[in-house]
Amino acid sequence: MTSHNEIREIMLTEKMLKPLPAQPAVYAIFIRQEEGAETDFCLYTGSTINLKHTIARHFFIFEPNLELRRHMSDETLKYLRYETFAKTDYDLLSITQVKWAEKYKPKIKP
Repeated sequence: MTSHNEIREIMLTEKMLKPLPAQPAVYAIFIRQEEGAETDFCLYTGSTINLKHTIARHFFIFEPNLELRRHMSDETLKYLRYETFAKTDYDLLSITQVKWAEKYKPKIKP
């Protein structure tokens, strides 16, 4: 079985992209709700072989999903929850991403 790290969270801004690992990962992008809201909501879940590259792409015109690109460029507070994996195992990434999508119920489907 492929080893993986604990799940981490960071605030998501273009400035925070530099410390992201360039590793295989499963991730979820959340929108921080206004004060008083019960919970934040999950905007998107995905899996990738290079977390840093994929998250950077979501911020720029290279993002093909127009709804995701619009949310990434607006002023709402966003944060990223991710789990990295030591090596690329496409089956494990896919299975984990499906579990995350079931758990977090993202607004935007990949």
